[in-house]
Amino acid sequence: MYRPRLCVLVASLALLVTSCGEDIFPVEGVVTLDGKPLPNGYIAFVPDGWAGGRGSASQITDGRYRVTAKRGKYVVMITADRTEGIETKQYLPDKYNDQTTLKTEVPVSGPLDFDLKSK
Repeated sequence: MYRPRLCVLVASLALLVTSCGEDIFPVEGVVTLDGKPLPNGYIAFVPDGWAGGRGSASQITDGRYRVTAKRGKYVVMITADRTEGIETKQYLPDKYNDQTTLKTEVPVSGPLDFDLKSK
């Protein structure tokens, strides 16, 4: 009768102990486009080399974002959409999203800002 409860308790404690040992760090900053805060969008930190692992993502609001990420190297992808007529289109250059050239390493000291250019 107590055996299932004991198994659940042991499994929960094992998960807690293993997740407590992870190096997870806050990452925050400002994303600007041509010197102005990006009104809204999304930012994703994807493990470099797309080699599995857990990434992290957040919404960008008034240029600001905040995520938590494990220690390591990341490719950063930033997207922002705008409605044109009845269509919603990605308006940032591909070098910031589909063909990103942005990279970083966590942990970082201080804010991690991205100054994007529309051209």
